[in-house]
Formats: sequence, structure tokens, C-alpha cells
Amino acid sequence: MSIVRRENDPRGTLLTDVVVPAGGIPAGSAVAIAGNEYALCGAFLTDYADSFFGFVESERSPGKIAFVITRRGTIVTPRVEGSLPLIPNEEVYLSLTPGLVTQTLNLQPGMNVIRVGVAKTSTTMVFITDARQTIGG
Repeated sequence: MSIVRRENDPRGTLLTDVVVPAGGIPAGSAVAIAGNEYALCGAFLTDYADSFFGFVESERSPGKIAFVITRRGTIVTPRVEGSLPLIPNEEVYLSLTPGLVTQTLNLQPGMNVIRVGVAKTSTTMVFITDARQTIGG
């Protein structure tokens, strides 16, 4: 995997040999790496929860490379389940819907509880990747 850092931009990673899959990826989507493509990432193991990588900075077309925000402490504007506003100072988790985040945990067997940040405003969060727990089946 070829990793390239943008000059003067320590917020994330540009993988030159990982591409956006058919259908593209919207800005702010939570993604994982699946082979040589990005995949929308959700809380279930079948949705690449174990391979969560970061958030796509801007919408990308199929076959293109994407800049992914991967650095802890970076401000991210994620896609939120139900397009709801984030509640500042509350934790943010990967959603059951791949690519999205949530502040409401709907615990189900086989899901990973992956805290991805803390809301800063109604639309942004501070990216944190230090808490993960699998719910037994």
C-alpha cells in the first residue's frame, strides 16, 4: 500500500493504490479498506468494522483516489444517521448504516461499538479512535 501525505496537511492519508468503488463515496463517509478499494464502513463486522480507516474528506468518483482523514484530533464533518444534528460534547460512534455515524447506540449482537469522536458542533466532531468493543452474538 502506497501512503502519501499531502504537503503541509497532516490530517490524513492519501493511499495512491486504493481507489473509490463503483457508485462513488460521499464526503464525510466513514470508510474501511477492502482489498484495493475503499468501502463504506459500519458497526457490524460484515460492514468492515474491524477495518475502519477514517473519513473521506470530499466526494469522490469511482476509480479515483481519495484523501482520508485519519489523524486523531482532527475536526471532521461526518455523515450522520438520519441527517440529525450532532449534540456537542457527546460521543459519536460508527452507525449500523455503513458510512454514517450516530450518537444513539442501538446495541445488537455482532456489532462493534466503535467510538470515532466527540461532537464539537451540530455538524462537526473531533476525530478520536481509541475505544472499540464487540457485542457478543
